[in-house]
Amino acid sequence: MQLKYPHLFSPLRIGNVVFKNRIFVAPSNHCLQGRESYPTEAAIVYYANKAKGGAAVVTAGSVRVDPQLRDPRCSVSPVWNKYDLFDPFGWRYFTQQTDAIHMFGAKASIELIQMPNGGFNLADMKWRKIYGPSAQTYPNGLVVEEMPEEEMNRLADAFAQLAANAKLCGFDMILIHGGHGMQLGQFISPLYNKRTDKYGGSLENRARFPIMVLDRIREKVGRSLLIEYRISGDERTPGGLEIAECIQFVKMIEDKIDLIHVSAGDAGTERTRAIMHPSGFMPPAPNAYLAREVKKSGVKIPVVTVGAIYDPNVAEEILATGGADVVATVRGIIADPQMPNKALQGKDDDIVPCIKCFNCLDDHKDHHFFSCTVNPTIGREHHFPYLHSPVAGRKKVLICGGGPAGMEAALIAAGRGHDVTLYEKNAVLGGQLNFSNHVSFKYDLKKFKNYLIRQVEKSDVRLLLNTPATAELLRAEKADVVIAALGAEPIIPNIPGITKKSVITATDAYHQVDKIGPKVVVIGGGQVGCETGAHLALQGKEVILLEMGPEVAPDALQTYRIPLLELMDKTMKYITNARCTEITATGIKYVNKDGSEHTIEADTVVIAVGMKAKLDEAEALRNSAMYFRAIGDCAQVKNVKMAIRSGFDAAMQI
Repeated sequence: MQLKYPHLFSPLRIGNVVFKNRIFVAPSNHCLQGRESYPTEAAIVYYANKAKGGAAVVTAGSVRVDPQLRDPRCSVSPVWNKYDLFDPFGWRYFTQQTDAIHMFGAKASIELIQMPNGGFNLADMKWRKIYGPSAQTYPNGLVVEEMPEEEMNRLADAFAQLAANAKLCGFDMILIHGGHGMQLGQFISPLYNKRTDKYGGSLENRARFPIMVLDRIREKVGRSLLIEYRISGDERTPGGLEIAECIQFVKMIEDKIDLIHVSAGDAGTERTRAIMHPSGFMPPAPNAYLAREVKKSGVKIPVVTVGAIYDPNVAEEILATGGADVVATVRGIIADPQMPNKALQGKDDDIVPCIKCFNCLDDHKDHHFFSCTVNPTIGREHHFPYLHSPVAGRKKVLICGGGPAGMEAALIAAGRGHDVTLYEKNAVLGGQLNFSNHVSFKYDLKKFKNYLIRQVEKSDVRLLLNTPATAELLRAEKADVVIAALGAEPIIPNIPGITKKSVITATDAYHQVDKIGPKVVVIGGGQVGCETGAHLALQGKEVILLEMGPEVAPDALQTYRIPLLELMDKTMKYITNARCTEITATGIKYVNKDGSEHTIEADTVVIAVGMKAKLDEAEALRNSAMYFRAIGDCAQVKNVKMAIRSGFDAAMQI
């Protein structure tokens, strides 16, 4: 049998455990349940769906180690799960979870994590001491004491008992989180460990507590449970752990563990958040070099690499060139749980690409709803049996607009067996996503846009380009269903001088570069304005951005906003609490917070103050068929995630 990705799909054997391929699903810890201390049906189905997709290992995340976290006085974020492997009443549900994973031939793993400073916050200081590797007082008033040896022993015993409980519940392996500034990682990091006793100073001393934990686990479970250990190959923070000491540490523990999982970054340094979870401002697989260095050092155990690896071509190259033994991914499997199966069949063109938007990582912290921009099924798989309407005969479906919402609706409706026609007024599909063709840090979004176009072109959808959808045209087709996906248009603010030739919208700025002069002012500091300004700055323009509010990109998700602001700080200027009062022949006038007036010279003024739905145009099509639905931005201006979701939802009801 000829495989397109032979290294990716070669089995790996460790002891008596055989992994069917080299794709591990890294842990993800999302709000799929409430106060339950065990996996709910939602979580069980979520993880089972990953296993169904063909991965060799599915890792559940995560169990906090310290049993004192069960105390009701300890505050717990409503965002994260409260998995508790100490509670025997939950074991029956963990067993259901591992059974569901095993059903599809995957191995089940679970992450054990001891948060920095025990995961406590200021509210918990009223009843107990908080320990870290070294004593310190944080700017927020959090007082951390140096962890005594008896506390280390207590936690080591807790790790060991959890490992035994995980084995009892059917887990084949555990992932010990010793990176990203977690407590075990802080002990080996010179950034955090300033001790002068036998647990500080040299790497041998700093490693004593993590080694104590691993030894205690082995005493409890022997070699009957595989141990994967995650480490930051480089904390990417001045004074932090670097690759040379990482390799030394791995060689100290390689006889105590079975796999080493090499990541990057430090949770205590916000700037590295978008490094440990790489963004589009970085190239594909940007942290893989660290695993390659560990592998090259001659370690005896398999090396796992992680960090925005979702393309099987990238994964195959890493494995084929000796960069790692295993590739771990989580966002790639969230975007498309079937990624391993599709890669095995050589159908990589059909893999839904992750766009590194961070909805899965950040959005649920505000909205308490776990979701994915490109996969509208994530987080609600367990609801589908009663959310989806059964197909009751083939229907004639007309979809107006070839942006992301329209393309998704067309693909889903055609996949359900309907006769689908897609009208697009322009010569190409893509809608607003076509701006990604021109932006260096939107290469993932461009890949997703091209994926949608490719899927439409090879589907049974009848595609009519250069064809605006009118009510008369649609009525003549005598369709059963009309779906409007007409998108949105820029808001043009009532600013004196707004009609001058020097003014252009952010939407047009990407496609009409010849109209943009060397000096640019961007009006509007939301995510779109910031991205537009950064893009133009990278093209060599001198850019100044004005934002009426106190901060820029307040609508951007946390992890994405960090590198976006870094890029802006390097390439352009921005002024907050500034309101544009006039666009002049030579630039703009604005007033700041105290009311004083200023001027800025500019050749071009870019307007990025928001979009408005083409609701009236959509409603004009309502009477074109018995069943009508408006989707995407023409119903409500939001984002790509909601465009895809609305297209999917509408088509699933036909």
